[in-house]
Amino acid sequence: MKVDSDKQFLLARLGAAVRVPVPDVDRGRGDARNLLAVVMSVRENGFYRLGTAQGVVNQLYARSGFTPCRKELIRIEDVKKYLFDQLLLLSPQEVARVS
Repeated sequence: MKVDSDKQFLLARLGAAVRVPVPDVDRGRGDARNLLAVVMSVRENGFYRLGTAQGVVNQLYARSGFTPCRKELIRIEDVKKYLFDQLLLLSPQEVARVS
């Protein structure tokens, strides 16, 4: 089963732009349906840390949780990582609300 999943969802490279869907129950009417993020790190267990222009997303994502973009729409340098010398972690709902 894992082999089939690995064939369907190829590994995302570090720095790749990705689209993350936001569930309907977690967003308001005017909020974005998808987040535009970049792969910031890959953990040894196969989970990905994603960052957006608003900050770093506070949860890890499996490869099946996002779709890679064909173009480089956001870079790692564009991610706002710190606010007043503290790591800026945001939930996906907060990022969708601000986008």
